[in-house]
Amino acid sequence: MLNEIFISNFAIIERTCANFENGLNIITGETGAGKSIIIEAVELLLGARANKDLIGSYSDSAVVEGVFNLSENIRTRLHEEFGIEVLEDFVIVTREIYKNGKSIARINGRQTNLSTIKDIMSSVIDIHSQHSSQILLDKKNYIEIIDSLADDKFDEELSKLDLLLSNKREILREIDKLDIDPSETQRRIDVLQYQISEISSFHLDNLNFDEVVIEHRKLSNSHDISKSMQKIKSFFLSEGYDSKDISSLVSSSIGELNSILKYDDSLNSILKQLVDLESIVNDLKFEIIDYHDSLSDNEERLFELDSIITSIENLKRKYGDSIEKILSFEQEARKELDSYQKKDENLINLKLLLKDIENKIHTKAKHISDIRKANASKV
Repeated sequence: MLNEIFISNFAIIERTCANFENGLNIITGETGAGKSIIIEAVELLLGARANKDLIGSYSDSAVVEGVFNLSENIRTRLHEEFGIEVLEDFVIVTREIYKNGKSIARINGRQTNLSTIKDIMSSVIDIHSQHSSQILLDKKNYIEIIDSLADDKFDEELSKLDLLLSNKREILREIDKLDIDPSETQRRIDVLQYQISEISSFHLDNLNFDEVVIEHRKLSNSHDISKSMQKIKSFFLSEGYDSKDISSLVSSSIGELNSILKYDDSLNSILKQLVDLESIVNDLKFEIIDYHDSLSDNEERLFELDSIITSIENLKRKYGDSIEKILSFEQEARKELDSYQKKDENLINLKLLLKDIENKIHTKAKHISDIRKANASKV
């Protein structure tokens, strides 16, 4: 139903807003007050063509906007068929008319065409007048009118039928995939076997690609790493009599502090931190030495890592941009290969399944038809 209508600069109406309630709403007024103009504004919201002559004298454009309550079925159609998101149980339809002849239509702020508005709104509002088409005269609306008389359980029956039809379409797609020329089947089997063999040869389940990349980065930059670590190592190990490394400097600081500690007890705090630092520096020194000594230029391993990374990147281009997607592709390929290798058996099973689901569709459709006949008899 129409909850609210806003009209701006439309014919003789400068600006007005009307709200409607459930039940009978009556608009009254003397001749020329603008009652029929409101009806024309409503027709615009239902998809009628805009006429620039209807633009008033107050500005260069006219705006008509309506808020409509919609059933769940219509909201679902808006989303699934036209891609218009409906977060509440209502939509806002807007029409804008300009003096240059341009006209804009929107549903929930999204620009759309008149055919969409006509298609959706034809089942929302009916205008009974001398020249306007009526819902009851259009046979395509009969089913929706009858279904509106049913209870909530009827919607569940329709959903079950939709699910059965969806399952039937899926089975038909599977049959179409298998019911092909034998030479085409063999060609597809060859392709799948090649793809599976290519992927499985890399044992991706046991490969940590992130670790491979990290190791490759380290080896390919081993010279720079070794050079910097050698320099850092020299800071911790003095090589000359006069040179001072970090450990020696910290140790000397502790000795100096101990010699003056008797003059100021507050220096104990600094001394404690220096002692802790000495321990940290000594541990760090051995860690740096161990790391530096572990570095090596393993060209053979670097070549191996290069080959792995190049191959994996090639797989990503073919089968998916991540290890997970490549493995998923392999899994689906194995399923498809299995279905082709058991083609005859699978076709028989699918056709039996198709027959069973068609029987269920027939039974469900007859049940729905009986409900509709019963509801129609009440009209």
